[in-house]
Amino acid sequence: MSIVSFVVKKSGIVIPFTEDFTGDINIPINSTIWLDRYTQTPATYNQVLLDGSGNAVMRYLNTGDKYSQFDSKFLLGGDFDIECKFSLPTIPNYNTSQFWFYSNIDGTHFYQIGREFHTGFLGHEIRAFAYNNGIVINSPVSYTGVNDIRLRLTRVGTAWTGYYWNGSSWTSLGTNSTIGTGNADIRVQHYSSNTSTPDWQTNVDYIKINSGTLVLP
Repeated sequence: MSIVSFVVKKSGIVIPFTEDFTGDINIPINSTIWLDRYTQTPATYNQVLLDGSGNAVMRYLNTGDKYSQFDSKFLLGGDFDIECKFSLPTIPNYNTSQFWFYSNIDGTHFYQIGREFHTGFLGHEIRAFAYNNGIVINSPVSYTGVNDIRLRLTRVGTAWTGYYWNGSSWTSLGTNSTIGTGNADIRVQHYSSNTSTPDWQTNVDYIKINSGTLVLP
């Protein structure tokens, strides 16, 4: 982990912050900052582990639960700008093979952006999915890249906007102003609901908080 700067104030912690997942191979991610939601036994089936090359490795194994996920132990208050970069060494052409980067208020108010293969939409794509007790954004964009994928999510006032990097600039996937202004966490999920999906993985290069206020538990 690399903390670029921490300036403590009464309202929380003002940043920028970069989690770059440096560390020895097969070491768990920093449990002070992240909650790894692995559920399988042994844990290494879907535990998030460092690869020794600056990545957090998320695995889907076609046994037991079908996801790997970690969440921030802190919350973001007010306006924020967060970013994630990752690569897919292998992504199967199986329906609902998905990687999601998102911010969640309470389980019914969130905005998520993902790289997936989904036959119900455009096949290989990046998709924004926002929810406020019902779907308010469902915006797929055809996308076949597998390396150095960058996703970004901002909240300014009430407006939440998701973006993906098109190689030269950020492209908006849609804005919604009904999701809410409550404190929100950061979540990262690697998932498939298709029992035929073969083993595959995502390598998360970094998570950045470019701006915002951290609210500690």
